[in-house]
Amino acid sequence: MQLVQDDLLPDFRQALPKYMSFPQPIVLRLFANVDMTAAQAPREKFCKVSQMTVSGSVSTSVSHNIYRSPIKLTVMTAIILGFATVLGFVAYARFADRARVPLDHTIYWLIGLSGFAVLLFCVRVLPLWKHVASPAISLSADGITFPGHPTASWGDITENDWHSLSVIFITAGATVVVRTRGRRMGSEAMTLTCGADEYFALCDKFRARVTHHD
Repeated sequence: MQLVQDDLLPDFRQALPKYMSFPQPIVLRLFANVDMTAAQAPREKFCKVSQMTVSGSVSTSVSHNIYRSPIKLTVMTAIILGFATVLGFVAYARFADRARVPLDHTIYWLIGLSGFAVLLFCVRVLPLWKHVASPAISLSADGITFPGHPTASWGDITENDWHSLSVIFITAGATVVVRTRGRRMGSEAMTLTCGADEYFALCDKFRARVTHHD
């Protein structure tokens, strides 16, 4: 038995390279193809997802949102509450000195103006702080959108004005007013991140897009 194995061993050794040399490239090529196919499949899927994301960002960039300016709201809050604090302090000092100086109608005016300033802050400024993270006005190719109102299309808008209230050359307030057929919408504009010129420039830009497509 050992002799048979010794006799067959040289033939086996000579035939082994011959049989192993032929399938080895094929096996490697098959494994290489499998790896490349497995690697390309998720890459193509990722590319499709990326294209969808890019196209989605392009479609959403058609609209422009105008927000409240936290800096302007802070300045307005400081002015109103500071005014109320000063009037309240003067009224308190006047009331504390009532033993030496009799009270008159001045203290009631001071208390009334101080309370009115606090009420003005609670009614007009505080609600703006609550919605500072949401858009105050949205401009798009469809029209102008205010929170809580349907979109006013450019073809239905009959009035789009920026009204400003000035006291001794100082702007005390501003409002955006948009009118359509049977509707009136508006928003406080003094605390917006843009001014009147930028607002009307954006409106002209989106209106021109609609006119161009038509």
